[in-house]
Amino acid sequence: MITLRTMTDGLPHPKAQRNIIHHNLGATFASFEWCGELHVNGSRLGVVFRPTDLEDNRFSVVVWNWMTGETVLVRLLHQNTSTPIDAAYPHNP
Repeated sequence: MITLRTMTDGLPHPKAQRNIIHHNLGATFASFEWCGELHVNGSRLGVVFRPTDLEDNRFSVVVWNWMTGETVLVRLLHQNTSTPIDAAYPHNP
């Protein structure tokens, strides 16, 4: 869960239609937790999810439109190779 708040006063961000974004990594990746890599570029918010198991070399990158809450991209990769396990795909709910 990602909560969208203003940096000035911590209140829900007025440009966000929903102030909470949820993402389910699924049972396959139950050991994942988010790593401190958040990237914002205009209306896009990207987050890197990494496994808690250090032996697991997969990671997931998810991009949302933070203003609408729409998931724009989900990609699962192998660490240090940038080889996709699955192809990047626009998320269609």
